[in-house]
Amino acid sequence: MNDEKLIALEENQCYTCDNGCGECEAVEFNYEYSREENPLTGELIESKTHKAFKSSCCGAMFEIWDDDLEDSKPAIL
Repeated sequence: MNDEKLIALEENQCYTCDNGCGECEAVEFNYEYSREENPLTGELIESKTHKAFKSSCCGAMFEIWDDDLEDSKPAIL
């Protein structure tokens, strides 16, 4: 899996939460998409992650609000 890439904001833009919380910040985290554990001990054998982003308010997806366009667009490539 490839790391997510965040689109940088311009002066007239902000990130907004898809859950309706309003303006938010982008929070980078490691998204675990694969995990292997020893079934007998529960010991971690392997964990695969990629960089991802979520909203700072509630952890939901988010988009870019553009004041000039009065519309939103994706925030992640």
